[in-house]
Amino acid sequence: MISDSKGLLFVTIQLLLIVAYFFSPNTISIDIPKPFALTATTIAILGLVLTSIATLQLNTRLSPFPKPKAKAVLIQKGAYKYIRHPIYSGLFLFSIGWAIHDGNGTRSVIAISLLGLFYLKAKYEEQFLEKVFSEYPAYKEKTGMLFPKRLSHKSNTL
Repeated sequence: MISDSKGLLFVTIQLLLIVAYFFSPNTISIDIPKPFALTATTIAILGLVLTSIATLQLNTRLSPFPKPKAKAVLIQKGAYKYIRHPIYSGLFLFSIGWAIHDGNGTRSVIAISLLGLFYLKAKYEEQFLEKVFSEYPAYKEKTGMLFPKRLSHKSNTL
């Protein structure tokens, strides 16, 4: 569902960055020590798992566009209990983890660019979500946008 030109622009830039990520040459090569490369691989795998879980939770409600689909439901459990945009988070974790694993500085720059885009896209998307779901402001208060707000219910920091 193409909702508006700004939403289409976000999706287009996202697609271009993802294509650039996978087809970019390693023009900025970084020598990564093996322990860091293994940690980065773990981060990439966690990103894939998070993206997969969140995608399955959305199921048929999944859309690349910021505007929610008709008859959308606000999901507040599973990955969405802790993060409002876990697909964006998972894609970023995968992209930065794999770029570091490979020692590919070019991909690292693209991953950081994706994070910036996801932040802006999420802020835009939340304008729609607040209009559609009356409970969204309360949900927003207790969850982080791209990363968990807190590690436990006792702590308010992260």
